[in-house]
Amino acid sequence: MIQDDEEARNFYMGEEPISHPSDALLNEWIARIRSGERRPEIDGIARTILRDFYLRNFLGVEQSRVVTNWLADAFSEILDHKDPLLAFGLMRRPNKRPPDSSKGINVAMWVACAERLGLSRPDAKREAAEVFHMDESNVGKLIRKTGALEWMNPDTNALIEYFALLGKPLPASPGTK
Repeated sequence: MIQDDEEARNFYMGEEPISHPSDALLNEWIARIRSGERRPEIDGIARTILRDFYLRNFLGVEQSRVVTNWLADAFSEILDHKDPLLAFGLMRRPNKRPPDSSKGINVAMWVACAERLGLSRPDAKREAAEVFHMDESNVGKLIRKTGALEWMNPDTNALIEYFALLGKPLPASPGTK
């Protein structure tokens, strides 16, 4: 199991290094994005370019000049009040698509952990709102939508370890505030 960034970097830079898209291919892809086409294929291309940018940054590999120019142009368009999704060639989220449930589950698990450490439900929700950067009323909505507090029963130590791996601060015990 990969424990830290250095181990991940070694894994990715190992015997079979990752092949990044060539500048010629990136130019072709960016031309298609700039053409104004809006299809799932173009969305996938844009996401591939952005993921490659993240990966190069993570690995400390030199960025493609083609991509950095495209990103600079996209940011310029955004500053000129263009829709960010259009600037990056991404599609809008389909209507009626359910939201990602992972955030709701994480919030519910955090509240459950806080309650097990001795906080009251209102205090746990208030702290969860701070930790997850959201309004307190949204914490309650997420918990109700996922229903996670009703069916979830992991060990408190497992929850503490999980949130430590996520880098989220742990709930404060009532006496340690």
